[in-house]
Amino acid sequence: MPAPRYRVFQFLPYLQERGWHCELALLHRGKPHPIYYWRGLGSAYKFVVRSKRWFQASRAKSFDVAFVQRLAVPFSAAAEQRIQHQNPKMIFDFDDAIYQTEGQEDVPNRRKAFQKVVSIAQHIVAGSTFLASQTGAEAKTSVIPTVLDTDRYHPLAKKNGGKVVGWMGSHSNYANFGPLLPELTQMAGRGYCVRFVSDRPPPFQLPNMEYRAWSPERELADLQSFDVGLMPLLDTAWNRGKCAFKLIQYMAVGIPVIASPVGANREVVRDGENGFLAEQGEWLEKVVTLLESPKVARAMGERGRERCVQHYSVLSQIDRFETVLNQIADR
Repeated sequence: MPAPRYRVFQFLPYLQERGWHCELALLHRGKPHPIYYWRGLGSAYKFVVRSKRWFQASRAKSFDVAFVQRLAVPFSAAAEQRIQHQNPKMIFDFDDAIYQTEGQEDVPNRRKAFQKVVSIAQHIVAGSTFLASQTGAEAKTSVIPTVLDTDRYHPLAKKNGGKVVGWMGSHSNYANFGPLLPELTQMAGRGYCVRFVSDRPPPFQLPNMEYRAWSPERELADLQSFDVGLMPLLDTAWNRGKCAFKLIQYMAVGIPVIASPVGANREVVRDGENGFLAEQGEWLEKVVTLLESPKVARAMGERGRERCVQHYSVLSQIDRFETVLNQIADR
């Protein structure tokens, strides 16, 4: 699962070097069972798996800090209440609009569960300033973006100028491409390869389109194969809660980015400096600018990489992460 992998696991070696003893209580070990993605039965399977946190809660009393990543069950904070009862020094971390679903502006039982866990946690860690504003508890909320190990995610030492327009992400985000399809077709008409890397193929067809199945082993190489990285988002309440992680991945490997001006994209991209923000009807022009002007693309990619190292890398955020832990442990 991406959230714990990037928001927790990456920090553990550095914390251990600094004297922290860290133990994990995982809901998933490795890749989820295929049933996880089924309709109907998948929901029941998720509930059973996520209920493990209720039984794991008894371990919390033996720790100086209990760091909880997201709600185990989106519509209930029961397990998190049990953790907090065992150990009041609980930190709650989230990086999505978990108080709603993708298809609805707000969901009462999810909002209620979210507000409950916010009220009982001693501290909140949000993945973006927008998400922090949703807590209603800014005084006890820190913003720590989702980060990457920029020693591992790095640009290719030497790369020939190419014509690959790329996107990497979950299949649930394909809906954001609807308004962009005419411009993608025009890009393909210019001979540009439009490459998608995901867990499922796109539900649409384009000329000169290429699909690659995502795998952890190929993730870095696939990112490095892009010449321009895209992150289109429809302007919805759900998307405003996204933390621009695709952009951070692209920037880490030194490729220029184009993104919708929605949510954290506005924080990550400095328009015209380390990437472009694009409204509908502007994507083709900006892609052409980058693919037909290699020097512009290279400079923009270098500035994006620099911004990623300075603000969205593990090393740039480890001190802030540890400060939050110390702040709660010392209470």
